[in-house]
Amino acid sequence: MASSPASPRAPRRESTRRADFKTVRILLVILALLVGVIVGLVAGILAAATDSTIPGAVATGAVAFGGAVSLAILLQRALGLL
Repeated sequence: MASSPASPRAPRRESTRRADFKTVRILLVILALLVGVIVGLVAGILAAATDSTIPGAVATGAVAFGGAVSLAILLQRALGLL
């Protein structure tokens, strides 16, 4: 059983690392937005289910969306991810 020699890895360039970091930041922001959309939808549906008016349910969903996105971004920044 012949062992194949390990192929040397090419060193990663700085531009590739920077591009990877930007991609991760963009994905984290998109994740925060998606969490906000889910929270906003649930809040709006629950508000509509409690005999609230449609504009009231939309306002409730919008406030929940803004709060969830703000919280997600702040948590990511506090953890050093952004």
